[in-house]
Formats: sequence, C-alpha cells, structure tokens
Amino acid sequence: MRNTKGVCGKGYKDRETKVNTEGGKLDPAYRAWSNMLNRCYGDKERYLGYIDVEVCKEWLQYENFKDWFYSNDWESKDLDKDIIGNGKLYSPETCCFVTRKVNNFIMKSTKGLPFGSYQGARKLPYVAMVRNPLTGIREELGSFENSEAAHKVWLKRKGEIAQDLAETVEDKRVAKALRDKFTQKT
Repeated sequence: MRNTKGVCGKGYKDRETKVNTEGGKLDPAYRAWSNMLNRCYGDKERYLGYIDVEVCKEWLQYENFKDWFYSNDWESKDLDKDIIGNGKLYSPETCCFVTRKVNNFIMKSTKGLPFGSYQGARKLPYVAMVRNPLTGIREELGSFENSEAAHKVWLKRKGEIAQDLAETVEDKRVAKALRDKFTQKT
C-alpha cells in the first residue's frame, strides 16, 4: 500500500516499508533518498545549486531507490549525480557512489569566474589554483592577466590529477568519467 503523504510532496514508499534499522537508527538508504528529494524539491533558497535538478520517476518510490542503493558499493561514500551524468538528474543511469576525496575533486565553486580561476591579490588579477586530493595540497598554478588563461592552466592540471585519481577508483564508470571529464578540449 502506497504512502500518500510523501517526502517533499514527490517521494513515496509503501506503508509497510520500515525506514529504521533494528538498532533504531534511520536506514542509510532512506537517509540518502530523503536527502536527495530535499535537495531537489525542498527549500530552494537552501539548495540553490539544485534548481532544475530532478529525481527520475522510478526513484520517487523509495523501494526502487533502496534496491539500487544496496546493490552498489555505498559504504563511506557519497551519492553523486555529476560525474557520470550531467548533474541535472538523479537516476540509476546517472548516479554512482564516490569517496569524499573524489566528490570534493569534482565539485567546483568559483564565484562566477571560469573554473579554477580566482581573483588574485597580486599585480596580475587572476590566480589558478587546484587542490590535489592525492596529496592534500592546494597547488597554486600561477598568476594570469585574464580568467580564461587561468582556467586553461587549471584545466590542464586538473586533467593530470584526474588521470592519477582514476587509477585509485574501483568503479570503472567513475574512473572513465574522471579521465574524460577533465580532458582539455582543444
């Protein structure tokens, strides 16, 4: 029997499906499912990066998501829709689980500038920087007269790191996506 109340007015589950573990904690699959729905359909001011992001029809039903969740290597990993997919859809075809190290590597925040380009405090106004997840070191790649030049250097170094990071990933889809995503387009 379907639960008509739902999560964010979108997600639903059968009434008989339990969402707590035997120890009384929230089931990890349910927590991931409800968090995903909240990011997509919850408070838009809180989740600005999720405007126009949707959950596939199949995953609106918790039991379908739960089956997929437990058939994958999920422990100590984050649910990701960006590395394999285009970042706009949560679905079995576009999602995977990645380590926090990989997830942080693919995340980008540049305040309106091309990726990897930051306003510098030196004579030249733009700095290219990348955090290397394999060493834990933030690498400053130089200062540039424009953000496009900084982005180009960042993209080259990000691609090099992605190749090395891909070697540490077990999921072949994620390794391929890492290799492809940061390949410099010429």
